[in-house]
Amino acid sequence: MGEKGGAPTQVELENVFALLTGRTDADGNALRARRELTRARIVSAVSELLLAHGYRHMRVDDVAAAAHVSRPTLYTYFESKERLLIAALSEEAIGQLESVARVFDPKRSAEDRLRDIVRDTILYIVKAPLTARIARDRDPDVLRILLGHELARKALGMNPDLDKARYFSSVIREAFPAAFTKQEAGEIASVLRAISHMAPALLDEHVRFGLSVERIADWVSTLLVDGMRAQSTRKP
Repeated sequence: MGEKGGAPTQVELENVFALLTGRTDADGNALRARRELTRARIVSAVSELLLAHGYRHMRVDDVAAAAHVSRPTLYTYFESKERLLIAALSEEAIGQLESVARVFDPKRSAEDRLRDIVRDTILYIVKAPLTARIARDRDPDVLRILLGHELARKALGMNPDLDKARYFSSVIREAFPAAFTKQEAGEIASVLRAISHMAPALLDEHVRFGLSVERIADWVSTLLVDGMRAQSTRKP
């Protein structure tokens, strides 16, 4: 996907996700309207059951019942429980493509892209709740499935060729070229990546101390980026 070390295009990701969600077949042919409605019901049911019960306790029969299809019909769309999981995660990821494209848009200023990186590092837990639950629970069965499916592993990483730490570091140094050494920018990039792993804790309301996830994301973005700008104006 994309050039080595760069971001895959939105079209490339859309095509992969269309396949993983069952919207198209391996040849890129879209489902007919009636079958697409059934597929969408199945994937929606999977997402709801995964959020409510987790992967281990999600039963294929329950998915079929929630989607109002028979078990044999369900299997004509998705051949296994594992494929249902991948389809639901991929369906959710489609909604994140616009945010991903915005972060990599070279027409936008580096500082604006950096603010979006910081905000999206936290906001994904509300924009992609199923992904956030998996990040929080770290179910070994789910991780095994995702790591074992090459296409899903690459696509759900949004950019398999990109070294995220290096990219974040490059945006930091582009936004504030005189403020940080290469090592310091790398350390800040590691902080951003660490925040993404800590963010699922905010799913618990008591951890937010009365703030919404969106408000916390706004404040963290402001404090980090404005703090970096302050560093950029310091005297040698």
